[in-house]
Amino acid sequence: MRSQSRVGNRIRERRLSLSLRQAEVAKAAEISASYLNLIEHNRRRIGGALLNRIAQTLDVDPTVLSEGVETKLLTDLQAAAETVGVDLQSPARAEEFANSQPDWAQLVVKQSERIEQLENQVAGLSDRLSHDPFFSESLHEILSTVTSIRSTASLLADPATTDPNWQKRFQSNIRTDSERLSDASQALAQYLDSDDAEISEAFAPQGELTQRLSAIGYHHAALERGNKTIQTFDAENFTGLSLAARSLAQDYLKTYVADAQALPASDLMRLISVDGPNPDALARETQLDVPIIFRRMASLDPDAPIAPMGLVGCDGAGHLTFLKTIPGFSAPRVGAACGLWPLFEALTRPYTPILRPVYQRQRTVDGMSEFGAGMLNAYAISFSTGAPQFESPAILQSMMLLVPTAQGTSRALHVGPSCRICSKKKCLARREPSLLAEGFDSP
Repeated sequence: MRSQSRVGNRIRERRLSLSLRQAEVAKAAEISASYLNLIEHNRRRIGGALLNRIAQTLDVDPTVLSEGVETKLLTDLQAAAETVGVDLQSPARAEEFANSQPDWAQLVVKQSERIEQLENQVAGLSDRLSHDPFFSESLHEILSTVTSIRSTASLLADPATTDPNWQKRFQSNIRTDSERLSDASQALAQYLDSDDAEISEAFAPQGELTQRLSAIGYHHAALERGNKTIQTFDAENFTGLSLAARSLAQDYLKTYVADAQALPASDLMRLISVDGPNPDALARETQLDVPIIFRRMASLDPDAPIAPMGLVGCDGAGHLTFLKTIPGFSAPRVGAACGLWPLFEALTRPYTPILRPVYQRQRTVDGMSEFGAGMLNAYAISFSTGAPQFESPAILQSMMLLVPTAQGTSRALHVGPSCRICSKKKCLARREPSLLAEGFDSP
């Protein structure tokens, strides 16, 4: 009801932002100016074809007028503020800004993401300089060669005291060391003289892929129906990524197609209509591995009559290898995630299914604290990749499916996105102080 009551306000705010008169909009929408005035003052309800005509006139998506800016945009604005340590004193103004100027709000979010990407790129390059074995070895080679040349040259500084045979030997050594120094310097220069793609490749290929998937979505109808090949889809959607990210994209697409063939979306929706979004029941019914069920549930069409589900994956070292967030559950695009996630608990109990009700605390538009977009059921399991071998260590992966649920529980686990922007005050898993000036205690 609250959303419907603000339709008129949103129409008026959008019209004024475009400097349009009521008469102009009313004529284009095929209504009278007096009727539009009643709509803008919330004295007439609006929907259907008329809403579409007004939205087209105002060059805005009808859902922005009918429902306001999507929750994700508000969440992203709040996250952008928290990332730089700014506390939005009036979250209601943020909603007003996002509703009246959605394009500018998106720009703010994109700039925040770009700044975060550049900061992490700098951190990655700094780590590269500090810990890259090639860089370290190259510097050691250069320094040791320079030291050798200097020592030999000091012996040749006074040729009168040096035997001629030794002089020839020292000169030969200097030449050999000079060639070594030249080769090592050129190799290091080529390594550091990277273009943007190479820097991006060295930085975070997984982050590149995650960012691109967030833009194009996680449901690929063309691949589901077999209308496009993996190569065509890759060329249309992943061009511009680094070579490493493109390689990850190829692996992702191959897995997606194999999963879609094993469990078509129509069959999955039919089963969910009977058993609900229950991974256990779906795995038993289809006789498929749980990871396949997780991936298929997270890749459902966003227009399907079921709440979107999130999916997070990590390797045995805890590094995030897949990330699809949903409203109410935030996660870092790069860096370490919250150590309380059931995703990591599953790594300590391989092959054991884990179910934990979880929630993340967030600020509402009026500044109060509440649950994000509701409770979530977090289903997690870890598994070994490939057949086990006696002479090789087990290579584990973990996956966590996030399913929205209306059933709250006092035993729900309060988790954060990452320590830097987590609102939880008292947490044994905290690794570093939060950027937030305030926090919320767990209930």
